[in-house]
Amino acid sequence: MTQQETKRAGTTTSKRSRWLWFVGLWLAGTVALLLAAYLLRGIMSAVGMTS
Repeated sequence: MTQQETKRAGTTTSKRSRWLWFVGLWLAGTVALLLAAYLLRGIMSAVGMTS
């Protein structure tokens, strides 16, 4: 990759890709938290039912 290409890519895509990364990570974190809470609730209810 030449310097010119890096400069051109840096001006247009780095800002957008960084934003996409941020949104992607945020979404992944939110989904993971929701999934963890859902699973935890399911485990708790299962344990509560058996005991």
